[in-house]
Amino acid sequence: MVGPGTSRKIPATTLSRLSEWVFLLMVLYMLVQSWRGMLVLESLQKIRWVVYYLMIGALSFIISFKNFPVPSGRNISLIVSSSTLLYLVLYVGHGLISEIFFGINRYDLQLIYWGTSAYALFPVAIGIPSALLLLQDEKKLYNWLGWATLIAGIIAAFYYDSRVSLLSIAVFLITFIPRLGFRKVVKFSLIFAFIMVFGFSFLLPNYYKNVDNLKHDFLGLTETIQNPNKSNMDMDRLVMLQSAFKSVTENWETFFFGYGFRTYGYIISPKMRELYYSQHRPEMARNTKEDPGAETFTALVVDTGFVGFLLWTICFLLIAWRIFIQRGNPGRMILLSSLSIIFLWSLVIYYLDIILLYFAIMPSGLLIQLSRYRTEEPPPGENPL
Repeated sequence: MVGPGTSRKIPATTLSRLSEWVFLLMVLYMLVQSWRGMLVLESLQKIRWVVYYLMIGALSFIISFKNFPVPSGRNISLIVSSSTLLYLVLYVGHGLISEIFFGINRYDLQLIYWGTSAYALFPVAIGIPSALLLLQDEKKLYNWLGWATLIAGIIAAFYYDSRVSLLSIAVFLITFIPRLGFRKVVKFSLIFAFIMVFGFSFLLPNYYKNVDNLKHDFLGLTETIQNPNKSNMDMDRLVMLQSAFKSVTENWETFFFGYGFRTYGYIISPKMRELYYSQHRPEMARNTKEDPGAETFTALVVDTGFVGFLLWTICFLLIAWRIFIQRGNPGRMILLSSLSIIFLWSLVIYYLDIILLYFAIMPSGLLIQLSRYRTEEPPPGENPL
């Protein structure tokens, strides 16, 4: 049974209250910036962002300040893992059916039925940590669910060639392995090695079967940062970041408060063209759209300025501290890795419209609830959450 049952709200502490108020302040700030962006762009369609943040704020308030019943940490892990498994099976299954029966390449489905692989596989950042928690459970059924979710995540990352997902899963596994005994490490390593060989042999495109190509794509952003005038790999992301900082430092108002929600594309576009021309890349300058899409980091800097980015970062830091002080939780480091990866995912895609992101980082959200997954009861009176 994974319903709320007799679960009750976690008693409030000074730290949890601070986290709740900072999160609500961040949402209120985003709400104001959404309204501001709608007026600047003169687009009534942007009112959806106003409604979006109103709903997030209301949901966070209800969960944090009302007597809202929640399942145990163990049951939350079951719900997240099973939901992630179902999602991954549907995601991979849709690609297989399209390729086998309709002759449609799985990559052609992106931005039609699904987002890009980095966008569509964002649930991996929360689902895989939940699965790893289940691998430590005493119940064999929970172990099997954890294994199934982990394997499905790796297969999906390979099948859709998602670098960020593969790197994230690798980080989770490196964090997780030290918690296992010698026999489990050997068993785990053999199973993982088999999955990796299968993935590299049958799921990755032929392009990646060349080691040099694989290294180039996985380390491409590092090469771009070191030699921006010699590399094309992820060049657009670096140029967008440079354009973002150039845009907001033009005066104190834009530095602190940005330009308004969803205005970033029109703001950075001219700066991007200037940078491309200065780097002797006229073809990239000509191909720059008037309103290019950007990853979350760039969008936050331009749309909300220093204040918005600061509030966003403080929300993450408070959640990190609340997880860190949970000494009885067997997966503290896994959950901290999850939170870090969610934050760094902002350098890869625009994900502010993914509701799962806010469910994860809410003051009483998924990561905090998962940090209640304990192997032993806390000492009497201890409630650091």
